[in-house]
Amino acid sequence: MINLITNSVKIRSLTLHVVTCWLLTYILDDKLVMPFIAWWFVVVNCFEFLMFGKDKLRARMQWSRTPESTFLIMGLLGAFPGIFIGRYLFNHKTSKKKFYIPMWILFFIQLILAIAWVEHTTVKGPKVFDFIPF
Repeated sequence: MINLITNSVKIRSLTLHVVTCWLLTYILDDKLVMPFIAWWFVVVNCFEFLMFGKDKLRARMQWSRTPESTFLIMGLLGAFPGIFIGRYLFNHKTSKKKFYIPMWILFFIQLILAIAWVEHTTVKGPKVFDFIPF
């Protein structure tokens, strides 16, 4: 029973983060000139940076917290710079191996895939990441 409640809290937290970022991106994309994907990265990183600060405050006050899985999934959706900066400035989750080891692994996987995608779309001829199917 407790596991079911924990999972629903994680799902609600992740849904709230994604929907808030998408809504802000949609509003900004409609009003300004940058493409949607650029606004997505700006919004998701600013939002996750602020959420790290909020989670640090909630940890100090011993209130309910944002699940680590929410931060990791949002990182996969583009929020790793905001998470790195929030971690550093708020000194939050810096000694928790359960968080920072998966964070670095997911970051490098995302970085390799991004480089492979850029290489695939721009480089002509032999490619370093030719083994990744796009």
